[in-house]
Amino acid sequence: MDRTTLPVLVALAVGAFALGADSFIMIGMLSDIAADLDVTQPVAGQLVTVFALCYALFAPLGATVAGRLGGRRTLLLAMLVFTLGNALCTVAQSYGAMLSGRAIAAFGAGAFLPVATATASALVGPQRRGVALSVIFGGMTIATAFGAPLGTWSGQMFGWRFAFMVIVAVGALTFATLLVLVPKGKCAAAATLVERLSAARNRKVLATLSVTFLVVMSEYAIFAYLSVVLEKSIWREASILPLAMFIFGCGAILGNVITGLATDRFGPARVLLTAIAAQALCIAVTVLFRLEPLVVLPVVFCWGVFSYMYLVPIQYRLLSLAAEAGAFTVSLNSSVIYLAISAGSAVGGMILASASLPVLLAFSLLAALAGFCVVIATFPRAQPGLTTSTV
Repeated sequence: MDRTTLPVLVALAVGAFALGADSFIMIGMLSDIAADLDVTQPVAGQLVTVFALCYALFAPLGATVAGRLGGRRTLLLAMLVFTLGNALCTVAQSYGAMLSGRAIAAFGAGAFLPVATATASALVGPQRRGVALSVIFGGMTIATAFGAPLGTWSGQMFGWRFAFMVIVAVGALTFATLLVLVPKGKCAAAATLVERLSAARNRKVLATLSVTFLVVMSEYAIFAYLSVVLEKSIWREASILPLAMFIFGCGAILGNVITGLATDRFGPARVLLTAIAAQALCIAVTVLFRLEPLVVLPVVFCWGVFSYMYLVPIQYRLLSLAAEAGAFTVSLNSSVIYLAISAGSAVGGMILASASLPVLLAFSLLAALAGFCVVIATFPRAQPGLTTSTV
């Protein structure tokens, strides 16, 4: 990795941080936003849903834009749109304006991240692909750890609009940095329509996307209701939920550091199988021992580690299968992630409403097992290297 590549990767990671923080800060500010815009908290919660669904819809469209404008222009345009959407949120005086700002920001986010990951891969080549992807996801991981606490703190100290001002500032800084640092012709090559259609019909690509859906759904069927799972878990006369969320994020940071190196060293299949199995075990222990905080907290840390060890090998596999349409296949994966989050949350809610936590745990573990089996059936066991680009 040369001296000119690392600053570009860092700039892309900062952009990814802005995108991740924009998603997670809402969790800690919903009550303040609801009160300010004169809506109920459930209605304010739909701002999160709208962002997720718009992201899932717009991510493939962003890759199509990249096919017309090129990777560099798409990165700049996407970050500009994302920043403008958040700027609208900072001045929104009505729920409708806020909803529009979230949708616009989601369009920019959906277009930016797939092209950023494909560009990172193109800059370093197959041998360092895992590390490059982990740098990009490092921004998202840090946002996972600190996005919600930042939103809660800023909402209490300065008002919820201040948090969006910070996102706008980071977005503007990322735009200016990419404008200067990203060289022309060094981004991922634009895919033709034929290449995008070929990738969308590739059975191995579809199998990999199904792994994403199953594993993310397995996780979020429980994670989306972690407050319910841990509502009676008390340590030193206080709920462990805030501490558990922070510990989860710290584990995620460690997992992100490990996964890039491990994927380059051992290959995506081994890392992915380990992550799926270990995460399922952590989820099971968290639910079954939910009233034992001294058991739950270290297990939640491990959950965070393995939760962020399956995204990089999946992206690695997709880029190996469809290098010519890398941004498009990664965008499909981004869409699948958000659809799986929605599906896991929805199914989890229905199960909790009609059954119990053990039934929800069984659903989560079955989904993880299905994803594990798909990896065994469709992923090669070969070490990464020159062969992975021709799989």
